[in-house]
Amino acid sequence: MNKETLNIKYTQIPNEQLEKIVVLGLSGSEISIVLLVMRQTYGFHKISDKISISWLMNKTHKSRPTVTKQTAQLVNKMILVKETLLGKTSVLSINPNIGQWLSTSKESDTSKENDTQLVKETLPTKEINKENIPRLDFKALSKRSYQFRQTGK
Repeated sequence: MNKETLNIKYTQIPNEQLEKIVVLGLSGSEISIVLLVMRQTYGFHKISDKISISWLMNKTHKSRPTVTKQTAQLVNKMILVKETLLGKTSVLSINPNIGQWLSTSKESDTSKENDTQLVKETLPTKEINKENIPRLDFKALSKRSYQFRQTGK
């Protein structure tokens, strides 16, 4: 069978972008949003498109706060470019310069400069027992709480 007989539709995504997405350490929600933006832009041979938070919520099955936060993080990481038009509609696109994309992981950086140093000294610890556990004065606490409710101060 060939593609014409199956009527398969597809989105062409640059290999460099796919490979970079794999090593960035993005969350599942972030990956979903990036792939949806790629589908909505590259899939329709566009550079950018009007994409609403509601549309992303519907496609990802995530809440508004999650989609809003993850989209903002992707913009901060310079993976997405966002332009807001009159009101709430956003024009989203993928930043074509993958060298500007910021990572949340070390991206397999094995240089000596980023190795962590072993701790050479330990701080003294205080033994915890019945005698040295701080106690709350519940009478004073309830008295202050009662005064606050009465006076607001």
